Order: sequence, then structure tokens, then C-alpha cells
Amino acid sequence: LVNPATYPEEHALNYYNNATQLLLKSLQNPDRDSVLCATTATILNVYEVMSEKALQRMNHIAGARALIKECRWDATATGIGSACFWLNVGLELFSCLHFNWGVAWDPDTWGIDMTMNPQHMAGNEEDWTHKILWILSKITNFRSTAQPRFQDTSVHAEQVWLHQRHQQWLGLKQFCDRWHRCVPPTMH
Repeated sequence: LVNPATYPEEHALNYYNNATQLLLKSLQNPDRDSVLCATTATILNVYEVMSEKALQRMNHIAGARALIKECRWDATATGIGSACFWLNVGLELFSCLHFNWGVAWDPDTWGIDMTMNPQHMAGNEEDWTHKILWILSKITNFRSTAQPRFQDTSVHAEQVWLHQRHQQWLGLKQFCDRWHRCVPPTMH
């Protein structure tokens, strides 16, 4: 997909289809290599986003998420587990923002340390990027529930709902403001 003059799109699609079939075959094996399956599903997510086919975009995100959970990878993972977790989170966030959906994997269960102390020198940019992905996921979930889910509400019920939404919004704004105040200068 990067160089269509040298590698026609049909070439990439053929690899994608073959990889998808091999992944589906592997998933039917109870003794499968979960790490390889999770990594493959994550790479297929990247292809789906790069191919800009909106309907295909979500094909492997849910499967990759399930495989990532099966591998017990979360925000504390290292190596390939960390790469798959954060790439899948980012791709899901991207799609959810596009479609105005909430992220399926609750950010509160990611295992990320959201302690934010001012950092006056460069360093830890990856950790700060992970923190903002967590914040953006929380905002995305908030945004996806913007409309009340009930009809013919009383004025009191509507005011209670608006008050709760405002409190949630204030909490999210505090996270954003805190992140902005604390990130290293290299991220401004």
C-alpha cells in the first residue's frame, strides 16, 4: 500500500486475504500460538486502516483485542505485547472517533498508572503518549454517550442528567489540563 507503482493494491490485498485465512485456521486450533495470532491480528488492523476501507476497518480490532487479553497483555506489558496492546488501542480509538463509538476496552482496566507529576526535562514521552491515549479514550466514551437515552423525561431528570454530564466533563478537563501542565517540554 505504500508504493502502488511497485506493489499494486491487488498484491497487498492478496497478502491480506491469505493472512486472514491462515489466522482463521489458527484460531480453530485450541493449541494455537496466541502471541503469533494476536500479533497477526494487530498487523491486519494496520492494513485495514491504511487501506482506508471504513467497513473493513473494524474487522480485526475486536479479534485482536480478545487475543491481546488472552495473552494477558495490557498497559504493563513489554516487548511485542506492549506494541500490540498500544497499537490496537490507538487503532480502536481512531475508528471510534471516526464513527462516534465508545472504545470497547474500558480504559480503567488497562493497568496504566495515571500519576502525573510535572516533568521539566525531556524523557518518558512514550509514557506521556500512553497517558493521553487513556484520556482520549475516556473522552471518546464520554462523547459517544452525548445524547440522553430516554424520551419524554421530566425537567428534573434532564437536569440531573446534565449535572452528571457536566461533572464528568469537568473530570476529563482536569485530566487534560493536568497532562498539559506536566508533560516534558519536548511534547509542547
